[in-house]
Amino acid sequence: MKYWIKKHLPRSLFGRFLLIIIVPTVLAQAIAVYMFYERHWRSVKWHLQTSVASEIVLVVNSSLSSPPEDVLAPIELAQQFLYLGIDFIDQGRMQQQVSKTLDGYETFQSHLDKHISLPYYVYQDRDGRDIFVEVEFPNGLMNITVARKRLSNPTSYIFILWMTGTALMLLIISVIFMRNQLRPIVRLAKAAQQFGRGQDIDNFKPEGASEVRKAAEAFLDMKERIDRQVSQRTEMLAGVSHDLKTPITRMKLQLAMMRPSKSIDELKYDVGEMEDMIQAYLDFAKGHEGAVNEPINVSDQLRSIIAGYRDEHNRIELEMKAGVVVIMNPNCFRRVIGNIIDNGLRYAKKIVINVSQTEKYAIIMIDDDGPGIPEKKREQAFKPFQRLDDARNQDKGGVGLGLSVARDLVTRYGGEIYLDQSPRGGLRVIIKLPI
Repeated sequence: MKYWIKKHLPRSLFGRFLLIIIVPTVLAQAIAVYMFYERHWRSVKWHLQTSVASEIVLVVNSSLSSPPEDVLAPIELAQQFLYLGIDFIDQGRMQQQVSKTLDGYETFQSHLDKHISLPYYVYQDRDGRDIFVEVEFPNGLMNITVARKRLSNPTSYIFILWMTGTALMLLIISVIFMRNQLRPIVRLAKAAQQFGRGQDIDNFKPEGASEVRKAAEAFLDMKERIDRQVSQRTEMLAGVSHDLKTPITRMKLQLAMMRPSKSIDELKYDVGEMEDMIQAYLDFAKGHEGAVNEPINVSDQLRSIIAGYRDEHNRIELEMKAGVVVIMNPNCFRRVIGNIIDNGLRYAKKIVINVSQTEKYAIIMIDDDGPGIPEKKREQAFKPFQRLDDARNQDKGGVGLGLSVARDLVTRYGGEIYLDQSPRGGLRVIIKLPI
């Protein structure tokens, strides 16, 4: 039961607020209508119909017990004081013998059945404004006309319409105010999403209720701290780059001036690997290049990236849907795809790139026919400086930062990246970028 309720409850805050307003309003209206009809209105209706039926019974029985020459006396009194329209037709006879039950007038007819012994017939006109009662006397026919409003209160429907209209008007006003209150929350969520994707949010300002303003101010403080931390990290690594590259260059020059030997060659290799590792670490930790995010055509970018491989581009096959556009830093996009292609070219003979699109995401799948990565070690492959030696030969080069850089950049723009088994037998890298 609990799961069924959760499944059918609105997921949006606006929908839940609307439900909080509608449910009590509907319950209050239902209870009011029930109390009005079942208690008050039924009681009033019973008294009205019983009273009018008693008046008719009084007139009929008085006329029946009067001498034939005085039969009109009770009729004249009834017309004067009881507001009944009564005609008496000498020697008249009824056309109908059996009355049909009129909807809503059961109490009225039941009371007549109990107290009138003469044959009678009850019907209403086509407009439903009047009720007619024909009573057959031994010496004639009595026609009695009763206004319908004396038997039922037509204002009951006005009462229901008034209640419904008032509730609807209050609901509309509540929805308008509720939308205004929710708008700052939606803007805050949108700003957080844009910041998560690396987009500019300089035009965002705290607004709305005090609680929403506090949440927006906390978000802006968090954004400022993150920006400051990234800036400090970039500045620190720029200094590290300057400090480390100078002694490494000096070491390379000294090694170049030494006599060639096996030890010198090994040392040159170690120095070169150290230089590549430092550069790869700087690329991994550098963060934004400072370029502005912009709409990029995925198809055009992929063609440009593949064209840059020249001799290797024959090993890369492209299958894509045209017109897929994402908002991203073009250099970041090239680094993500380039790192994955570089990894694939080290271990596979063929790479196939497939591009598709859903309602919210652009999906890029990169398959290769290499050795792949065991399922248990796929998450480990995203860690910095991790090289899975049993699956990937260390002699192939690299420092284990390709997938780490790719994940860092993809998640920065609100996307996802994960690994799977390729139908070609190797590794499949799936990248989902928000459109």
